[in-house]
Amino acid sequence: MFAREESFKEFLKRYPLVSAILAIQLIVYVLMTFTPLEVELSTTFIGYNEAISQGEYWRLITPLITHIEFPHLLFNSFSLFIFGPLLERLLGKGLFIISYFGSGILSHLLLLYLLPENYAYLGASSAIFGLYGVYTYLLFFKKHILGTEGRQLLLPLIVIGLILSFVSLDGSEGIVYGHLFGFLGGVVLAPFTTFRLR
Repeated sequence: MFAREESFKEFLKRYPLVSAILAIQLIVYVLMTFTPLEVELSTTFIGYNEAISQGEYWRLITPLITHIEFPHLLFNSFSLFIFGPLLERLLGKGLFIISYFGSGILSHLLLLYLLPENYAYLGASSAIFGLYGVYTYLLFFKKHILGTEGRQLLLPLIVIGLILSFVSLDGSEGIVYGHLFGFLGGVVLAPFTTFRLR
């Protein structure tokens, strides 16, 4: 179900949205790491509560494609590569985009209202956890979609992911909240994005 056996060309053709997001993340990382645009992009793309509250609303979206550290980019890209294609196929392009970016935006809105104005964040983790939220909804309310094997594989992975959120490597409560809010965003959106699945 989650094993990737397609060629690179087949993957691009079957999952254009996942492929596009992966490519955009990589391009932004390269520009921020290896070009003179580093400072300009980081100050413009990073989520920053004070700036958002002053009208820079694009910062609700741009953190989802922005990574400064390569391990962060690698982990989020790998997670999207593994868990994104099935949902893109099941939901269709439009509803997949709503699930992915919608859960990330909902997470960032909650961070805006619950954390201090000087809080800053970046990375696709909230959107990735949004996908986990959609899968969790399917596990409980449309379990036949995933099958027995899919359910047995997914549930432990989701639980481990949520537990690891509480054991954040740098102890940042913002990271914990970002993951949990993204997960909840995916769960909240799932009844609307999975309505076609019978």
